Amino acid sequence: MKLRIYGSDSCEKCRLIIGALTLLEREFEFIDALSDLNQDLCDLNDVDALPHIQLLNEHAKIVWQASDEITLLDILNQLETNEIK
Repeated sequence: MKLRIYGSDSCEKCRLIIGALTLLEREFEFIDALSDLNQDLCDLNDVDALPHIQLLNEHAKIVWQASDEITLLDILNQLETNEIK
């Protein structure tokens, strides 16, 4: 499983979640959702609020996603449920 975070440096909640995941030594991929380079990917994945979090399986299929009102606890619960180390 892979954790992907769409966010931006200007998003306080994004920075808090990324900081906490880093402290917990959880691996994740960060996508700058405000970068012009990533707009096609954001459009493809219906990213319309930040942070936008996805869990992807080994085939890159989204198995869970949430945005905006997501909490660190929600993410950690999904990580544990899906056995991401």
